[in-house]
Amino acid sequence: MNHLGKMLPAIGRELAGTIIFWLVLLQFGLKAAIGATVLFVCLDGGRHFLRGIPITRIWMVSNGLTLVFGLIDLHAATPFMIRYEAVLANIIAGLVFTVGAHGRKPMIQEIAEQRSGRQFDEVPGRHLFFKAFTLAWAGYFFIKAGAYLWLVQAVPLEQALAIRSVAGTASFVVMLAISARGEKLYALGQRWKLLPVP
Repeated sequence: MNHLGKMLPAIGRELAGTIIFWLVLLQFGLKAAIGATVLFVCLDGGRHFLRGIPITRIWMVSNGLTLVFGLIDLHAATPFMIRYEAVLANIIAGLVFTVGAHGRKPMIQEIAEQRSGRQFDEVPGRHLFFKAFTLAWAGYFFIKAGAYLWLVQAVPLEQALAIRSVAGTASFVVMLAISARGEKLYALGQRWKLLPVP
C-alpha cells in the first residue's frame, strides 16, 4: 500500500496529458482536445524550468512528440497525425530506451535516481539489472506501437482512440507498478542467480 501511495503522484503526472485530452475531447471535440494537450505540455515544460525539476529523456520524447504532432494537427484542416501519433511516439520511445540501455548509466537508473533523489551504489549486477530493465521498457513500447498500428487499421478512429487510451493507460500503470518493485526484482534476480551477488 505504501508503494502505491508513492506511485500515485508519479502516475498522475505521467497521465495528466491523457486525462486532459479526454476531458476536453468529450466536451468540446478533437481540435480543442489537441489544443488543450499542447497547452498543457507547454505549461508543464515551463513548470519544470521554473522549479528546476530535471526533465527526463522519456518526458522529452513523449511530450516533445505530442507538441510537434499536436501543432501539425492544429494547423491542418482535418487532424490526421492523431491516427499514427501514438504509433510513432512509441517507436521513438522504444528506440530511445534501447539506446538508453547502453552507456555508463542505463536510462531506468537515471529515472530512478531522479525520482528517489539519491545515487545508487555501484554494486555487482546493478548495472546489468538496470540495463535489462531499460530494455524491458523498450520492448514494452515496441509492442504497444505494433498494437496501436493494428488498432487504427482494424476499427474506426474514435473507437481506436478510446481503446488505445484505456489499454495504453492500464498497461503503463502496470509497468510503473512493476518498476516500483525494482528493489525486490533485483533481489529476486540475485536469488535466482540471474545477477551476480556481491
